[in-house]
Amino acid sequence: MRNRIPFLISGLLVLMVSLSTMGTESMPMDQSVDQFYINYRHPVIQQGRFLLGTIVVRNNNPNGFSLKLASNNNSLLTDSVSLMNGSLIPYSISIEESNGQIGAGVIKGYTNNPKQQLVSEWVILTSTSQTSYTDISLNVYIHIDQTISDRLLAGNYLDEISVIYENNNVI
Repeated sequence: MRNRIPFLISGLLVLMVSLSTMGTESMPMDQSVDQFYINYRHPVIQQGRFLLGTIVVRNNNPNGFSLKLASNNNSLLTDSVSLMNGSLIPYSISIEESNGQIGAGVIKGYTNNPKQQLVSEWVILTSTSQTSYTDISLNVYIHIDQTISDRLLAGNYLDEISVIYENNNVI
């Protein structure tokens, strides 16, 4: 099963989205638990590090799963109106474990990449042979290194980050 949920980065709104695919926590262990949630925010666009959202993954599929992030604008906040005038704000993303545990056999793609620009899909977690249950909350942070100046053209700067979750060959 493949789910694609977008994060929309802009400076205006706070939203909460949750997606529950199949299963619940109370299911017997002989059935696959496959839960995926996102809580996200729209931080103010300014220089610094800000919490963009939290991703929660619960999975007990021995065939594993994958979790990836991808940007529509290659890690650039852009304003469609002033894009022709060169108004771009580059950013990067980092991941921190909030609470829970990652199952044995699951590979973390963020340990060697503390800050990542999303110029291609970034594999956050992946496994093809998970041997224990994954129940993890991951905080996703946006980093804007440049000073946001009053000289930037006014506009609605945004990018869409897709969160791609795939459960491998469910039993």
